[in-house]
Amino acid sequence: MLLQFRIKNYRSFRDETMLDMTATDIAEHTETLIHFDNEKILPITAIFGANASGKTNIVSAYMVMAFMVQHSLEWYDETDSEGNIIGHFVLSEYYPFAFDPETKDKDIEFEVWFTSKYDKEEITFNYGFSWNKNRIHEEWLNKKNKNTEEYSPVFLRQEKKLTTFSEDIPESGNEIIRDALSPQMLVVSLGARLNFKILQSVYRFFQTTQVLYPKGGVDIRVPYMFKTDKNVQNQVLRYLQAFDDSIVGFEIDESLHSANEYKNIFTLHKSIGSQTPSRIPLEEESTGTLRMFSLYRNLFAAINNGGVLWMDEINSHLHPLLVRNLLLNFIDPGLNPLHAQLIFTTHDPWMLENGLLRKDEIWFVEKDTEGISDLYSLADFKNIGGDDNEKSYAKRYLLGEFGAIPELNTLVLYPEYSHGS
Repeated sequence: MLLQFRIKNYRSFRDETMLDMTATDIAEHTETLIHFDNEKILPITAIFGANASGKTNIVSAYMVMAFMVQHSLEWYDETDSEGNIIGHFVLSEYYPFAFDPETKDKDIEFEVWFTSKYDKEEITFNYGFSWNKNRIHEEWLNKKNKNTEEYSPVFLRQEKKLTTFSEDIPESGNEIIRDALSPQMLVVSLGARLNFKILQSVYRFFQTTQVLYPKGGVDIRVPYMFKTDKNVQNQVLRYLQAFDDSIVGFEIDESLHSANEYKNIFTLHKSIGSQTPSRIPLEEESTGTLRMFSLYRNLFAAINNGGVLWMDEINSHLHPLLVRNLLLNFIDPGLNPLHAQLIFTTHDPWMLENGLLRKDEIWFVEKDTEGISDLYSLADFKNIGGDDNEKSYAKRYLLGEFGAIPELNTLVLYPEYSHGS
């Protein structure tokens, strides 16, 4: 489970920014909270904000961190036959805050607090690193067992100097990692490949992370084993029938061959006055149906692995009631026994009125006149304007009480012209 995520100097977030998934002491929907150690954890978080406010940058930051952990083993400088560096590998996702001379060439910092299984025990990790386009400057890992207050250090990496503090990485392991470590590699990536169990635990946490961005259309993704396993087809069918019961089955036409894996998939629909269903190509279904079909494998993986699913613009192509149905799978402990978490961005103010979200599950992003984004929670407002029932959160938000809305001028869609004689 993700507990906290901290970023600094990444895109529009110049200053240190923290997304906190630990619950505050409010008496709302306490039955949905995840209990771990002495903490109460949120299963869901919604992030609101104007266009270009920086919402997507939070999602992007987490995606970049997870990507770096999973792929940095592939990154190293080019050397000649004598070991001299002849070309530097450049970290392509280096996007510091660009509008301040003090920060535009400085390190980006990512840091997470999360729980993960290690030696059959669920413990809490604190992991982070700072980096620029050429190298990792600092990397650290700390851990905390259940029922203990303090974190104990596991390792600290400064440039290529690696200091280990725990028997989880013996001195011999320190030497192996240090000798193989390139300036762009992360210790966690390398140590996981070298089978250090504690580093594999950190690596696996990021492996269960999924990040989804909307596209202009829909990127049709076929669920794993869908074409070969009738049970998977039946599971997807029940899932789709939750919002469209006209679909009664699927058919795979093996005579059709295409580079696109979905081209030979057909949906079967009820036919008027006939027991024989009508067949249409999957790609001709509505955009909403295609998006839900494509989301199945991500939702299934999150719920069945207890992972973290990030979704940018969750409402894209989906009706608000359908989104509400989706959220229930994460909020209801009976439907989410492995404590998967969903973090999403949205513009839809109705999400503030759907009766599912706690105040500390509602976050806002606002960008100031200098281009700096700020992230804060509805729970930060100690007095939000009187009785909660007096005026809806959605109306308060749209009236600007919580910030994070656009300041609009009249749209000009045509050039100025004069009426000639």
